[in-house]
Amino acid sequence: MIAFDYDQDGKKDLLLCGNQLHARLRLGQYASNAGVLLHNDGKNTFRYIPQQLAGFQLNGEGKKYHHDR
Repeated sequence: MIAFDYDQDGKKDLLLCGNQLHARLRLGQYASNAGVLLHNDGKNTFRYIPQQLAGFQLNGEGKKYHHDR
């Protein structure tokens, strides 16, 4: 999970991502999460933004997208 100002409105939005490709063999991969963007309206409410509107789709392991902001 990363909190950052996606739309540059001064409020931190949330990007949730997952996927783990190196799970135990008997469990298999967890690879169905393409990312979830939650927009902060400034009133303690977050609204889901569909990936088509947000303009992104995470592929592969979520850890590779981590960066400090």
